[in-house]
Amino acid sequence: MLPTPLVEAPRLAEALDVRGRMLLKRDDLTGFAVAGEQGASAGDADRGRP
Repeated sequence: MLPTPLVEAPRLAEALDVRGRMLLKRDDLTGFAVAGEQGASAGDADRGRP
């Protein structure tokens, strides 16, 4: 399993007035099969789940 990459976000940190480095976890770069969030099935909509 591949590790989730972290990327630095200096412009976002500046916009949010964060001091120091801000790192973002990029689950979208790991691929759907190993990403942290799982896709919802069609049956989940029937049960009122997002």
